[in-house]
Amino acid sequence: MYIRSTGLVILTLLLYACIGVQAQQRPQYTQYIFNGFLANPAVAGIERYVDLKMGARSQWQGVDGAPQTLTNAAGCTDETSIIVEMYEPLTAPFIPDTVICTAEREVIHIVAPPGYAAYYWNGSISGPYFDISSPGSYTLQVEDENGCTTTATFEVRPYCKEIIIPNTFSPNGDGVNDVWVIGGLEEDIQAQVAVFNRNGQEVFRSRGYATPWNGTYKGQRVPVGAYYYTIITTRGETLKGSITVLY
Repeated sequence: MYIRSTGLVILTLLLYACIGVQAQQRPQYTQYIFNGFLANPAVAGIERYVDLKMGARSQWQGVDGAPQTLTNAAGCTDETSIIVEMYEPLTAPFIPDTVICTAEREVIHIVAPPGYAAYYWNGSISGPYFDISSPGSYTLQVEDENGCTTTATFEVRPYCKEIIIPNTFSPNGDGVNDVWVIGGLEEDIQAQVAVFNRNGQEVFRSRGYATPWNGTYKGQRVPVGAYYYTIITTRGETLKGSITVLY
C-alpha cells in the first residue's frame, strides 16, 4: 500500500506540473515563404539564424556606352566599355528659293554658309559653292568636324522678267537645246502658243507653256527648216516670229 501510494503521489505531482505548460506547432516553411525574418513571429525565438537573401540583376542593361561582358564560344569572358560623346544638334544652313531664266541660259551661283567640314550638293560632295543651270528641287547636306550631318532643301523655279523667244533649237535627243524654251511664260498659264509650218499647217498648240515643244508633230520629228509661231499672252500681247529647227 505504501508503494502504491507513493506512485500515486508522484503521478499526481507530474500532472499538476504539466498544467502550466504551453506549446505551439513548429511553423512549416511554406507558411511564411514570402515573409522576412522580422515579419515572421512564428519563427522568431525557435532558432538562432540570420535571414540572408541574395539576387542578381543586369545593372547596365539598356544603357548606351555602359560596360559590356563579352563571351566567346569557349565560355571565356571579358569586359569592355564604350565612351559615347553627345554633341549639340547641327543647325541646317538656310538656302533661299530662287528663280532662273533658262531661255537666257542663265547660270545661278549658290553660296552656302561657311564653317562646315563638308558639303554635299544633291548627294555629291563639293565645296560651299554650287552652280545651277536648270530649275528643280535641290538639297544641300552639310557635315561638321564631329561627323554630325543635317540637310537643307530649296527650290529653283523657271522665270524670266520678259518673254524671251529663242529663234532656233535642235531636238536631236542629245540633251542639249532639245526643246523650244520660251522664257517668261512660266507664270502665264493662260498664254496661247501655236506653231505652223511654211504651208500654214499647225504643228503645235498649247494653252500655257508648262511643256515646251519638242519639235514633233503627231509623234514624228518635223523636217528641218523654218516654222512660224504666234503667242498671245493673258495681258493681250501678240507676239509673232519664226523658229528654225535643226538636227
